[in-house]
Amino acid sequence: MRIYPICGLMFLFLFAVSAKAEDTADKPLSAAEQEAKSAFESAINAMQGGPRVIALGDGADAKLNIPDGYGFIPKNEGGRFMRAIGNQVDERFQGLIVPADRNSAMWMMNVTYNPEGYIKDDDAKDWNPDDLLKSMQEGAEASNKDRAARGIPEIEVAGWVEKPQYDASTHRLVWSLAVRDKGQAPGSEEGVNYNTLMLGRAGFISMNLIPGRSRIDALKPVAKELLAGVEFDNGKKYADFNAETDKVAEY
Repeated sequence: MRIYPICGLMFLFLFAVSAKAEDTADKPLSAAEQEAKSAFESAINAMQGGPRVIALGDGADAKLNIPDGYGFIPKNEGGRFMRAIGNQVDERFQGLIVPADRNSAMWMMNVTYNPEGYIKDDDAKDWNPDDLLKSMQEGAEASNKDRAARGIPEIEVAGWVEKPQYDASTHRLVWSLAVRDKGQAPGSEEGVNYNTLMLGRAGFISMNLIPGRSRIDALKPVAKELLAGVEFDNGKKYADFNAETDKVAEY
């Protein structure tokens, strides 16, 4: 399974422009930037503010509790925006979580469900960091072909911010890595993928927080708050696994 990192640097730019209501008339946008801006505006207009409960589809059999102060962007509008800023989106994508207040810190959280099957504790605990990093670097290079064709800056995975750590008591695997534009000037803000996998009976939910690197420590409590609101339905929890009938993921 190839894992694609998510780049949110253009998102941070668009969020800042929207929050400050800056006039960009004297700064002509490229076709790719215009589509990203249009997709961003459509996504924000489709945002469903919390508190509310979102039922995750496509076999996820789980619920996402969105607290007050946050908003959920559905998969159609969220998927268009993700593609517009150069990210890979497929049927696993469920939507985006963003702060409801545009004047707050700039970040988004990508929510996906992967029906790979049941992942054993030992497999999750022993996931090789070098293999995972290589998969993400290969994923970045694969996505760059599409990005270059659409005039979107190519990206690269700079390395680990936090290597994978598995908590067997909660069945969550956490890691974070730095992503930047190729050729980015030294000292420029990098993006971070702060990713948590929540394991269930038939697959896992991935919640990938994407802020600027300078904000990651301050936003970890936000990630924990949102993760606490994810729950698999009864019968679909990790503890409900049936070795005689259920598929086991191969990693």
